[in-house]
Amino acid sequence: MEILLNIYSIKNSLEIAQVITKLCLNKHMKLITLDIKDLYSNLPKTGIINATKFWLHSKSHNIEENKQIIILLKTIMEQNYFQHNENFYKPHKGVAMGSPLSGTLAEMYLQNIENSYIKQWLDSKEIHYYRRYVDDIIILINTQKIQEEQLINNINSINNNLSISMTKEESNKINFLDLTLIRNNSNLEINIYRKETSTDTVIHYHSNHPIEQKMSAFRYYINRLLTLLLTQKGRNTEWATIQNLAKKQRLPNRKNHQIENTADNTPT
Repeated sequence: MEILLNIYSIKNSLEIAQVITKLCLNKHMKLITLDIKDLYSNLPKTGIINATKFWLHSKSHNIEENKQIIILLKTIMEQNYFQHNENFYKPHKGVAMGSPLSGTLAEMYLQNIENSYIKQWLDSKEIHYYRRYVDDIIILINTQKIQEEQLINNINSINNNLSISMTKEESNKINFLDLTLIRNNSNLEINIYRKETSTDTVIHYHSNHPIEQKMSAFRYYINRLLTLLLTQKGRNTEWATIQNLAKKQRLPNRKNHQIENTADNTPT
């Protein structure tokens, strides 16, 4: 049984690229990105329990089963402790880092907030577009109805445990995940974004690894180049980066030719 709606959550940057490049912008619309600081360690336990109850009751009318699930959830959440030197510590909030359940608990809590607040702001047209990848959020707002600072204040007031920081557009550009979004009149264009600290290091061709592992990064880079609707300048830049990376890792000529033949299929 699917409990969560997953209306606003995305799986990867491709989902963003496929939709956001089709949006029509006006001069009053601004892009911002939000980052939830230390999400897992700051999630409120009571908020998670209440969110879980909401989603369970919205999908199932088996009262006894729902009660049992909540009891189990409370038991699991109480097992969150860690050891430092000879002492044991138990956080008063948050979920366990590394637990296979923590991601689901975070989604239940955040999607409950989105269902209560984001939907309302979308309906009022204060927000034109909203998507979230785990703890990274991108929003297209209508500044005729709300300003960036007012929106971030509203979001931070929802729960005192969560701290959310905002990044605004600079020179009509903003970065989100591995994309750079570029405002071009009424449309948005995309390019590949790499952090300044990125080294683009992959497994060296002469290392003692299976060939599939050595080529996996290049398959990913080429697939991204083929899939995303990049600008021509961005496409040329990314292709040059891939070529330089192949040269740096000393790929033999036959492997370079394979990469080039694949990239030749890139749509223009």
